[in-house]
Amino acid sequence: MNQKLFGIIGQILFLSCLGKCEVQSGATLRCWKDSIYIEFSERFLSDQRIEVTDAKQLHFSGVSECFSNAESGGGYSMTLFPPFKNCGTKVKVSSDKYAYTNEVVFEKETSTTRIFKFQCDYDRKYIVSSDLSLTPVLETLNFVTARGEFGVGMGLYQRSDFNSKSMFSARPTILVGTPVYVSVDVTDTFGMKEIVSTIETCYATDDKNHAIQKLYHHLIVNRCSSPNDDTVQIISNGNSMKARFRFAMFQWKSNVEYFYLHCEIKVCNQTEERCSGVGPVCNGVSDAVDATSRRRRDLGTNEDKISGNKGIITYGPVAIKDKGVEEDFGTGTYEMVYEEIEKDQKFLQIYIFTSIAAVILVVVIIVLIIVLVRKRRAINKQRLESENRSNGSI
Repeated sequence: MNQKLFGIIGQILFLSCLGKCEVQSGATLRCWKDSIYIEFSERFLSDQRIEVTDAKQLHFSGVSECFSNAESGGGYSMTLFPPFKNCGTKVKVSSDKYAYTNEVVFEKETSTTRIFKFQCDYDRKYIVSSDLSLTPVLETLNFVTARGEFGVGMGLYQRSDFNSKSMFSARPTILVGTPVYVSVDVTDTFGMKEIVSTIETCYATDDKNHAIQKLYHHLIVNRCSSPNDDTVQIISNGNSMKARFRFAMFQWKSNVEYFYLHCEIKVCNQTEERCSGVGPVCNGVSDAVDATSRRRRDLGTNEDKISGNKGIITYGPVAIKDKGVEEDFGTGTYEMVYEEIEKDQKFLQIYIFTSIAAVILVVVIIVLIIVLVRKRRAINKQRLESENRSNGSI
């Protein structure tokens, strides 16, 4: 893969600091005990002429799945969790410290640009480990029917527009009080408009197993907002393929650093059963349906978490960051670089040649069709003239 240095704005900047690194450029590095946090302001990206149209364009080098989160106030943030070995992070162990290094890149269709290299050093006397090193749980439920499978997925967003640019990454850190928007989508209903997504219940626990509820926080109960959390607002539930609600990031009463979100989902048929709750906190539905007329469609089962047309879907872990709590533990160093890595052109060349060949093939086929049509018309014309001459001679 070819590499070239395509531009350096000003002098490459090296910065070393304890816990927090922040300069006028608008790039921030935090070396916390429970996370490594990076943030780029809109000003920083604008100054470097980095036009981000999708949060996934900013990611850790070589690992596109570890992409940024769009901040509600503008800019983008990225987070690494202990033991800090994920997302391509490299660790070097010396006699007195752990040094974790990685870099952030900006990806376009034709190129990838290195923009930010960083290192966080932690004293060996601190144990850099946490339950947040657990693999993220991002499930999709599949309901088997006679007409195919209904896929159901869940996503968390930072804004009410539910745009992909505002989607939280696989293991986000969310500040207490921040609004969180949840969407549960049925991915395909095979054109059946009567099939909708219904959230029966939704709750948070400190365990990825939905059945373990020693510590829990209810958000939705019986399709309605939980009376114990007045920040919950149901946007849509049981009306379409997308069931949506919002809540404000809560603080556990006990000392819990993260939670998992569990939602019981129902793939519901509006023509045969009630799919929404009743009342203003339950989607504003007030019409009544005779219980004797309700029938449940048998959608089959293909997972332990699915029973009939219901299933449990889980998202997490979600790390909780309390306001005003900043545990600066390590020493951070970063380098602002602007180095473009050209993508392998082999695939692009193959794509171009294949496209040209396809166009030529289509043109050849069209020409052949035209030739055949004209030839057939000429033959038919000759036959008609021959028949006319034969009729005239008679």
